[in-house]
Amino acid sequence: GILNQNELKIDEELLGKAEKLRIVANATAGFDNMNIPAMKARGVTFTEEPRRQRSRAALRRPSASSHWPAMCSR
Repeated sequence: GILNQNELKIDEELLGKAEKLRIVANATAGFDNMNIPAMKARGVTFTEEPRRQRSRAALRRPSASSHWPAMCSR
């Protein structure tokens, strides 16, 4: 799975390299960074959770690791 903060584009190229990918979650609102038809064709589930991002935004300090998506497709 991928936990994304909208910095990673989920396109045909990425999907082709992540054959075992089953879910992508955006921690921000919207799906502009996702190729929804390609994801559906490959059986990849997608979701968003912008409320969680807003509720913790004031408490979270940016760090180098916060800008990297969590990829666990293996």
